[in-house]
Amino acid sequence: MQRFGLYGGSFDPIHLGHIRLIEQLLQLKLVDEVCFMPAAIPPHKQHKELVDSKTRLEMIQLAISNQPHMTVSNYEIANEGISYTYKTLVHLRDQFPNKKIVFIMGSDSLWYFHKWFNFKNIINEFEVLIYQRPDPDGNQLEDILEYYTEKEFEKIQRSLVQAKLFDVSSTKVREAILNRQSIHELVPKRVEDFIIQQQLYLP
Repeated sequence: MQRFGLYGGSFDPIHLGHIRLIEQLLQLKLVDEVCFMPAAIPPHKQHKELVDSKTRLEMIQLAISNQPHMTVSNYEIANEGISYTYKTLVHLRDQFPNKKIVFIMGSDSLWYFHKWFNFKNIINEFEVLIYQRPDPDGNQLEDILEYYTEKEFEKIQRSLVQAKLFDVSSTKVREAILNRQSIHELVPKRVEDFIIQQQLYLP
């Protein structure tokens, strides 16, 4: 059964760290295809002003235009409102009954994952890949034990993936633009050209 990965986020903007991570997961055969899913309004970023969804979607399309195993969906954007991962996963499972749906998330999300809508259903109904991300607060996996059964916690431990980290984030890209610095090594070339042409992230 083909393994179909869901990679969600605000992607404001998409950057090379996103692309390189998915390339690694594909090379490791952990997924066969990955769908980028830009959120209309991420629940944890309800009060943050994002570049409009159409523009974020277009930047993803530009970034993955030469990546045959990467796709993008406007499902959450089309639904508008707050985007809930569980509902998206169920939608994909219904849309692709012959594919195994795999949710891709960063380890930094684990510390507040128990606050997500239907978080236990995500763990119990779907396979999850958790890639390591830096945690400046020094959280430990044991800190979240209280929110899960023993079986669920063991599944989380098995889901951890060692992937090479890239020192880039959407915040870093936006800050570089504000400071009139080059983003050539932070985002794909087509995304860089688009940001410059559209004068995005400038005051």
